[in-house]
Amino acid sequence: MRPRTIVYALVLLVVASVMLGTLALRPRIEVNVLRDRAPLFVELSDGSVRNAYTLKILNMAREPREYSVQVEGLPGARLSLAGREEARDVLVLAARPDAVSTSRVTLTVPRAALRAASTPVVFRIVSADTGEQVSHDSVFLGPGR
Repeated sequence: MRPRTIVYALVLLVVASVMLGTLALRPRIEVNVLRDRAPLFVELSDGSVRNAYTLKILNMAREPREYSVQVEGLPGARLSLAGREEARDVLVLAARPDAVSTSRVTLTVPRAALRAASTPVVFRIVSADTGEQVSHDSVFLGPGR
């Protein structure tokens, strides 16, 4: 055994350990939030303002999962699935195993809660099974003051 062989074996062992650690510790969920561009916002008859978003949740687990979605940064914000009128503080979405779940979601906010034409919001997605969570920054557009 030469010293060069021992050094190569140690380097290979370190690289393999790093790769295995990275694979074992990778997150099991990934989220993309895309704000619809047309229309920028909708003013409802009660005076509130609505934006639409497309949520893409990548479930990297080998079993189906349910995720709760909530929004932070706007008081009184209510979420609903597009096409349904029932608005909630927390929305529950399901995702098949090893698949991307795509949902169109609307966010409705009372006009009094808007301070500017563009307000930063954070979508927080939490796995109901494991408690693992991710967040994604976005903006809420409105008519301004």
